[in-house]
Amino acid sequence: MRTSWILHWAARALAAVSTTLIALMATDGLAWPNPSEWALIAFFPIGVVAGFVWAWRTPAAGGTLSVLSLVGFYLMHRTLAGNWPSGPWFAVFSAPAAVFLAAAVAAQFEHPAPAHPA
Repeated sequence: MRTSWILHWAARALAAVSTTLIALMATDGLAWPNPSEWALIAFFPIGVVAGFVWAWRTPAAGGTLSVLSLVGFYLMHRTLAGNWPSGPWFAVFSAPAAVFLAAAVAAQFEHPAPAHPA
């Protein structure tokens, strides 16, 4: 069995679990977010989950969007709160993005692009 296929399906399963857990936590009945919290929400979970959805068909693009959204979340949190988010959980819930990227890299090694004639 091809490594890229295994990684891609593992990433899909992990993304489904991660998205489900994020949705359960996001709907726990807390107060409505303020504008600065909406800026954070745009990156995590919305940007990260949008990347998961995109990665279902295009692993490299979707994985990249999820990773960039996570980086944006950390930078925005640092800007708004003056400190970095504590704990590993934002990165843990975004981990399927790394597996999608690994699947994309593995696919490139299994099916290299054709060489262009000189």
